[in-house]
Amino acid sequence: MNRRSAATVSGFSRLRTLLCVAAVGWAMLVFYLSTARFGGDFSEWLLAQALTFSHVSVSSSTLHILNVLLRKGAHVIEYGTLAFLVYGSFADQNLFRWRLRRACWCVLIAAAYSLTDEFHQAFVPGRHASLADCGIDTAGAALAVAIVYQGRQWLQGLGARNQKDSPAAGRGGA
Repeated sequence: MNRRSAATVSGFSRLRTLLCVAAVGWAMLVFYLSTARFGGDFSEWLLAQALTFSHVSVSSSTLHILNVLLRKGAHVIEYGTLAFLVYGSFADQNLFRWRLRRACWCVLIAAAYSLTDEFHQAFVPGRHASLADCGIDTAGAALAVAIVYQGRQWLQGLGARNQKDSPAAGRGGA
């Protein structure tokens, strides 16, 4: 193995390690956000403050609906991010190369973590466990790996288009 390929492998290993650490750190953040401090009352208060700051006035029922949408959207983002980080940390030499089996495992891992998170919330005062939230979390994870797939397809198409349009392509590649 020459120096350049050894440096590439070493850089890849560092990036993969960084993604593993980020995935664990993100999972810890999700666990922390499941404490009583970040319950529905807190997010509703925070949303009301943001609306007041923006000079937007809504009824209490509208505020409640916005809070529910905010909280469910946060579930999608939290578990989508977790699945994305796990997908990258399981990578082979090509970091975000599409692998269906890896994608399925990432969604399964995020779903399992979601179940443990909801179990944890069952014991937190002011919080409750919800299988519906697990479904939303799993959908967020599936959406994230679908974005990896679609992003990879888009980048491959962009690369092929750029290669076709390059001046070297018109001269037989020389």
